Amino acid sequence: MTRPRLDVQALHDALDQQRRTKKLSWRQVAAEAGVSPSTLSRMTQGKRPDVDRFAALVDWLGAPAGEFLRGPSGEAV
Repeated sequence: MTRPRLDVQALHDALDQQRRTKKLSWRQVAAEAGVSPSTLSRMTQGKRPDVDRFAALVDWLGAPAGEFLRGPSGEAV
């Protein structure tokens, strides 16, 4: 059985969209979400945040975590 994986690009894209809507810098997003700016920078490179930072980011977005999880064929779980 294949486990779901985090779609880092989809999460980053959602953060960027919200950031632009709110007219915030990435540093401001990091401060509001309670994560370090380097977390967001690493995500730009495709690196996954740890579970606590992932939870903080989806909370800031107001989105369900499952929106960013993908099954084996890429479908949302």
